Amino acid sequence: MRLVLGEQGMVYLERIDSASQRMGQLIRDLLELARGSHCDIKLEMVDLSAIAGEIAGGLRPWRRSGRFNGRLRRAGCRGDLPLLTVALRNLLENAFKYTRRLSGAN
Repeated sequence: MRLVLGEQGMVYLERIDSASQRMGQLIRDLLELARGSHCDIKLEMVDLSAIAGEIAGGLRPWRRSGRFNGRLRRAGCRGDLPLLTVALRNLLENAFKYTRRLSGAN
């Protein structure tokens, strides 16, 4: 028996693939964070706006209703890029997850 997926099925498979790749990266980042006492933190100038934009771009396909307000003033700081990326991803994904069904949530 051969299963044929339609266009919507392919969209779902692409979402699953994308989410599993993000999850794999998140697990690698969390493992690296757990090993933090064994590795040096590399301080550098980090463009938080660019990181937030990339993360928000990944959230848009999951959007069911409403809109994601991606407006962010240029923000930067001095810190460790991988650690800041993990923290910002966690914050934005949780914000999206817990507010996406609220009316008027951006």
